[in-house]
Amino acid sequence: MKLFWPRFNQREGTPTSELHPNPVRRYAECDCFGCGKRDYSQDLTLHSEIQDTHCEAWKSLEAYVREVHARGGDELNPLRGIGPERWEQISTLPRSIGTLQSVKVVMLYGSHLVRLPPEIGEMRNLEELDVYTSYRLHWLPYEVTHCRKLTRTRASTRALYGNFKIPAPVSTLARQIR
Repeated sequence: MKLFWPRFNQREGTPTSELHPNPVRRYAECDCFGCGKRDYSQDLTLHSEIQDTHCEAWKSLEAYVREVHARGGDELNPLRGIGPERWEQISTLPRSIGTLQSVKVVMLYGSHLVRLPPEIGEMRNLEELDVYTSYRLHWLPYEVTHCRKLTRTRASTRALYGNFKIPAPVSTLARQIR
């Protein structure tokens, strides 16, 4: 019998000896789907927060993306790149992630993101996208289908679609995404 070893924000194929404790300090909270308590006769409202692009956290993230681009890195891991305190203040990624053509792995485990920019579809070499336990991220942009090499994606379906026992009506969700 093969035992499951949790991968906390680590790449596929990480040897068991190199697995580290969970790096997430605080998971984002969200009650968009109400965990079974939601009244579906009302319209579904998703997060409408606007990212503060003047805060230090955003500036650090943009600098980190520029640094990954400059060195031709194959991994984007903002938790490690800008630190947990700043990462918790980020609700979206900068559009400049589309310039990261050499990046194969995007680690967004335990993020507080509410949306991903459509420019993620320009990451032609993206192979692995980890948005697991990003509880405020309820949908991925269509443009992610442009990442032809994307073969591994880890996401929480409960975060994306709500509780499977009491799912949100698709028509209500579709109106909110438009």
